[in-house]
Amino acid sequence: MDKRKLIYLIFLYVIIFNGWQLSFYPQMNSELSLFILLGYMCLGGFIWIDYRKKNYVHTNSIPLYFIMLGIFLSAFSALLVYSQSIIQSVITYRTQLYWLLLPLLLYIKPTSKEIMTSLVICTIMMWGIYILKSYAPTYFSYNQTTLIMKQGTDDIGYVEGLQLTTIPLYYYLDKLRFTINRRILFIVIICYSFIFVMQNRSFLFVSTLFLIYTFVVKIKIKHKLLFFTIFMFLGFLVYLQTMELWQALFEETKEQINNDDYNRNKSFMYFFTMANPHWLTYITGNGLLSSHTTSLVQDLMDMGIYNSDMGFIGYWNQYGIIPILVFLWLCIRTLKNRKAPYYVQLIACQILLCSMTTSYFGVLGHALFFILFYYLCIYYMPLHKKKILVKNDYNNYHKLP
Repeated sequence: MDKRKLIYLIFLYVIIFNGWQLSFYPQMNSELSLFILLGYMCLGGFIWIDYRKKNYVHTNSIPLYFIMLGIFLSAFSALLVYSQSIIQSVITYRTQLYWLLLPLLLYIKPTSKEIMTSLVICTIMMWGIYILKSYAPTYFSYNQTTLIMKQGTDDIGYVEGLQLTTIPLYYYLDKLRFTINRRILFIVIICYSFIFVMQNRSFLFVSTLFLIYTFVVKIKIKHKLLFFTIFMFLGFLVYLQTMELWQALFEETKEQINNDDYNRNKSFMYFFTMANPHWLTYITGNGLLSSHTTSLVQDLMDMGIYNSDMGFIGYWNQYGIIPILVFLWLCIRTLKNRKAPYYVQLIACQILLCSMTTSYFGVLGHALFFILFYYLCIYYMPLHKKKILVKNDYNNYHKLP
């Protein structure tokens, strides 16, 4: 394992999540944060760039080009429908430069072990952030531009980056199918328990479903019946201890579904009945609108209507149908490919199951989750014949430490 790549990835997460708003971390506005991120990406490209990879990177980035095409075309919708100038769109769309993280990863070429180790370390760091927020909130700085990605609430106890935890969870859950290892089991518990304490229902319900399905159906170890019995017994004990919380989450979900004033219900009605003033916006989206052009975005936020609440629908509303087709194609392609690792298929399935909630890739943290998924798809099933895989990682990934 290349420690330089591991350290680079860890610091990449810290920069992306702005140091989780720790007070000793320099708190910067969005423009300066983007500048720092781009500079750090250039540093990575300078260290690991290999011009011999140029054709390989280009070939495997073709789906990314279609995503960028959809984003580019949406700027013309903003021009034709809302009279947002091209210059203003260039300024407003600058945040979409984070998609360059994908070709950067293709140049750096981290192994699956390096990615998973960095994500486990990131999860442990987020555990520390959560504990520190709970007992010493004065160590954090907040401002009005801080976006806390917790659906339906502004709880300051929420830690950005939760979505990344599901990747190592599924990776090590996959390994448990073949061998019961205390270290691997510990990592699974660390990742799942963090999802549990965050109480994001989309991630929690889906990861719990995958956890049960894996241990009940997909387990391949010896003495499967004994393990299944132990798992069911321990699972029942855990459920008894957390039963009130589960019931509260289900009741909250039920109430919100039947509540017309719930933000997601209002967003759903708006995006399907009022969001497209022109036939063109059904295809290319409405664009990323600046407050200097129109107050529409702020007005919708004041009413509790957010693109980020609606997953694919919210992204479609902004950037059109082309990126959505790419998201769907990549997920379906992964699920249909029998050679795809089980954990990568779980990630694809999660994206689809959460397509109406958390699968919104218009913000950096969630886009990073999709970019890592995209990279893992190429890692195991490259779009180009030249493979990116390390030796034996393709057929024996579950045997790796």
